[in-house]
Amino acid sequence: MQAVNWQSFGWKRNYVRVYPLGETPYNAWKIVGMPRIPDAENLAFFMYKNEGDAKRNKKSGATGFIVTVPYKSYGSHVPKDTVHRYVVTNEHVVNKFDGATPIGATTIRINTGEGCPPFVRHLPIKDWIVDKPNDIAVCPIELEDTDCEIIVIELQTFVTNYIMENADIGIGEDVFMVGRFVDHTNTIENEPVARFGCISHIAREKGSNRAERFFVDMHSRTGYSGSPVIVYRTPRSNMKELFEHVRSDIDAAFIFLLGVHKGSFPEEWEVHRNYANKGDPDHWKELKTIGASGLSQVIPAQYLHDLLMNDEDLIEMREQREKEEENNRAEDGFPFQDENHEDGGDITGDEILETMLNTPPETHEEIKDK
Repeated sequence: MQAVNWQSFGWKRNYVRVYPLGETPYNAWKIVGMPRIPDAENLAFFMYKNEGDAKRNKKSGATGFIVTVPYKSYGSHVPKDTVHRYVVTNEHVVNKFDGATPIGATTIRINTGEGCPPFVRHLPIKDWIVDKPNDIAVCPIELEDTDCEIIVIELQTFVTNYIMENADIGIGEDVFMVGRFVDHTNTIENEPVARFGCISHIAREKGSNRAERFFVDMHSRTGYSGSPVIVYRTPRSNMKELFEHVRSDIDAAFIFLLGVHKGSFPEEWEVHRNYANKGDPDHWKELKTIGASGLSQVIPAQYLHDLLMNDEDLIEMREQREKEEENNRAEDGFPFQDENHEDGGDITGDEILETMLNTPPETHEEIKDK
């Protein structure tokens, strides 16, 4: 398992003439264009009603992804990647019942390697923590002893209110999501399909008179519920310097989790059908039907962040797991934390943002050489 890292994207470089405002033009290699997304097929996984449907890859269900929350503290012998992992999807995906019988898609299917049978696990509805008003569901999961090939999304890369303001994320930012195209089947492994678009409307904080969802100009369909929606900025794509005539960092780029895909806005379509005399153009009856628009809703990552960090059950489970880890290491002679090692603490939004904006991305060739 690996974490999303914008520096690993397959950026292109061109030798261009740069014209900085008020300064002498110069030639330089600059990152340009849309980056290639590495291992996109492992950014999300598929969800089904039961293990039988998962193994047959039945044409129903939704999408999920995994996020991580770091341990509250690290000892000298605790690996830096020691984290709590959670499956994330929509509440409406898992929280369905036929009477008292749960019928939601609570079984996950994750790739394990090319040509290998996928990892399938049923997660009972009682294990899920849901935020019904915001249509979010999370479930703790252990994957240390599995062969899962999955890219996890770290808590520090969520678009929080702080990131929104300080990265100046606004209308027109590029987004993509990776999810389940249910009509494209492969019984051996998951093959998610990416869709691309841009932000059309900015979510506002609760209590305001504006929508609490991001609107994105990106088509969706059945199966994409619960998909991770990623916002990214490529170098030289910020038009603020053009409109406001100010110079900004032309190499600034980032990638963050914008939120969880909820679904498309419904749209009423007119349909005309000839009921009377076939061939008589004057005998048409107007009908209307409901279809999916090209505008999708995205639940802000801030709400997912709040659920993970504030839910009392999740906090208690994390504390219990970390205490067990501490006791196990003490029994083995390895202290969970010693007097010379300080708490890891939370990584603040300004730290992760500063790192992203000030660290030059690697080229595709540099990545391949590793």
